[in-house]
Amino acid sequence: MKVKKLLLSKNFPVFTYTDQGALLEDQPFIRKDCYYHGYVEGDPDSLVSLSTCFGGFQGILQINHIVYEILPKKLSTTFEHLVFKMYGEEKQFSPMRCGLTDEKIAQQMKFQESNNSTLQSGYKRLWMHKKFVEMAVVVDHNRYAYREYNVTTVELEVITTMNNVNTFYQPLNIEVSLVGMEVWNEGNPVEIKNMDILVDLFCAWKEKGFSARVPHDAAHVFVKRGYGTFGISYVGSVCNYNTNCAVDAFTSDDLGSFAFVVSHELGHSLDCKFTPSGDVCREQANECDLPEWCDGTSYQCPEDVHVQDGAECPGGGYCYEKRCNSRDELCSKLFGPNAKSASQICYSTVNIQGDRFGNCGLKNNQFIKCNTSDTLCGRVQCKDVTKIPTLRYHSTLHWLHLNDSICWGIDFHYGMPWPDLGEVKDGTECGKEHICVRRKCIPLAYLKTNCSPETCNRNGVCNNRHHCHCGNEWDPPDCRVKGKGGSVDSGPPPIGNEVEVPQKKQQKKTYQLLFWLIPSSLPRIVETRGKPDMGNVLGMLFVRVASLTLTLAKAVPYNLYVTTYRRKCRYR
Repeated sequence: MKVKKLLLSKNFPVFTYTDQGALLEDQPFIRKDCYYHGYVEGDPDSLVSLSTCFGGFQGILQINHIVYEILPKKLSTTFEHLVFKMYGEEKQFSPMRCGLTDEKIAQQMKFQESNNSTLQSGYKRLWMHKKFVEMAVVVDHNRYAYREYNVTTVELEVITTMNNVNTFYQPLNIEVSLVGMEVWNEGNPVEIKNMDILVDLFCAWKEKGFSARVPHDAAHVFVKRGYGTFGISYVGSVCNYNTNCAVDAFTSDDLGSFAFVVSHELGHSLDCKFTPSGDVCREQANECDLPEWCDGTSYQCPEDVHVQDGAECPGGGYCYEKRCNSRDELCSKLFGPNAKSASQICYSTVNIQGDRFGNCGLKNNQFIKCNTSDTLCGRVQCKDVTKIPTLRYHSTLHWLHLNDSICWGIDFHYGMPWPDLGEVKDGTECGKEHICVRRKCIPLAYLKTNCSPETCNRNGVCNNRHHCHCGNEWDPPDCRVKGKGGSVDSGPPPIGNEVEVPQKKQQKKTYQLLFWLIPSSLPRIVETRGKPDMGNVLGMLFVRVASLTLTLAKAVPYNLYVTTYRRKCRYR
């Protein structure tokens, strides 16, 4: 827990009126070292807002999106406290809603965009740094009367409310400070019967003197009156002194719930977007990813989850770390859309060499020769290449004609400050129920999990947290009961949402391992400046590069050609 140092301004002013209507200013002594914020030990996503100013703990505690209110038990001699869940059915705010409907927000934004260029530019990059919002609060006469005409009691409940508001905005890196307040102790100077009219009247009233007395970024009036809606404000108005105001219905003793109301209306002024439960906040990126939806309570999208490692991809292969990698896909990225993975003999021949053209990794600055069982997990070998790619400098292409097979590949110098494009990616299939992990071909059984298609009643898939992500007709956690889909990790999908669950195609892709008799000693690749017989290259090397170095190594029964890219290459 940390003490809040910026909750109240220095020389905090409180304005009231005499019975003759004269304005009075007071700067009462208010303790500033008894307001705290923090989180529950072991749960950094929790939220705690407490005050010890009144002889005990008073505030709120939020754990797993459930909010509890903490109050000292009255007349207790043993320092007992009450802790209860907020937002039960009996709470006043559960059936109420914000007075800003979608239509009103659209109207306000259209009007303000035409008068305020800052709204059109957006605020996205501003949230990277800590922000400070100075708030002023006015309390209407009805609330003052409800508190038995006691200004001190009104002050304390306003400060307690703002303490919670300050805590709610801490995760957004926003510091909300209370810079002053006024109590309409001698009657309301404006009509308060209609909330829509009141917000305009309040904006006009504060410009006649209150804004000069208490400079602020946003001003709220707390009204002891029910309107059917809990508040109203102007969207994106925090930078506009004519409209940076709001009305909050303060009708009960529930300070914790009321703090949510104030935070909500302030959020409108800050142009925060309130996304309802069920709106997608992270789209599904690919066949091995899963979507996430807003839960309607957290300011963050649920943590990114994806299909469990080892799950079968719809088109063959297996998901691994949110991707479905394949050698065919890697070849098409390197050599164009027509390129495919070469035959087994290419991998068996090249990757057992243990050099920069064929290896299974690096150890002690030495290339590792692939074991026979791991050759499909070394460097990728391709066929059906119709064009030479443009690569970075110090990159080398090799071309191998081995019996009836054509093998293309690229090398990699370890230590270069860019990714190795020619390595077979982790998760790539290397045999029936086997995948490549760290250049080794391992059984899927090594990926330990307690979730399977049977766990999800074959109505969903397992995610990387080993929970079921259900199709749109089934509910988590086990996809057994009819529902609307999703998982316990993804947030609730909207009703009627079509939750797509990756489905495997019927035809299964397998590899047939081929064994070839290969000479025990292969010639090393030697870079020369000689030119190969272009007929043997079948006209493939048609790109004319001034400084290309072509290497020819001859052996029976194959020919190996190398094209090396230097740093300075010019086309002519």
